[in-house]
Amino acid sequence: MEKQKVADMQLQVHEWTSQYKPQYWPVPQIIACLAEEVGEVARNINHIHGFKKKKADEALHHLGEELADVTFTLACMAGIHEINMEAGTTTGDREPYSLMTLLVQQQGKIASIIIQNNTSALPGSIASMLATTIALAEIHKLDLYAEFNKVMQVKMYGRDANRFTKV
Repeated sequence: MEKQKVADMQLQVHEWTSQYKPQYWPVPQIIACLAEEVGEVARNINHIHGFKKKKADEALHHLGEELADVTFTLACMAGIHEINMEAGTTTGDREPYSLMTLLVQQQGKIASIIIQNNTSALPGSIASMLATTIALAEIHKLDLYAEFNKVMQVKMYGRDANRFTKV
């Protein structure tokens, strides 16, 4: 993904969150949101590639939306720590479960960095997790930038529009 698109996604999150007080959720809540979103990506990967298929009454969630939610949450974490988010590099592995495992490990590493108050390691970890998110989107032939923009529309005008206190 082009660096300009990554920068644009981060700017969209920053501009949207700037109308709220506080602008970003507290860090422990961002960590919890990141864990939740990574779990939703894992659930979709299982539905697509695994033996665990969706229940008949289970709502249809699109993998692209969940990857966009991970990207949004990473942008919030980067924003609260004033980090310019850029995509790093992942291993050459393009197997969905290997990338999913890497995504879970990276989410755990970010939580550990926050707990240990070692925020100097945060930019690299956010970049690596973003790169893995991008790789998952690419192997599933998803346009993460387009998916992200759809999610932002929902946040701005849909279900999330009135969930936060405006400044």
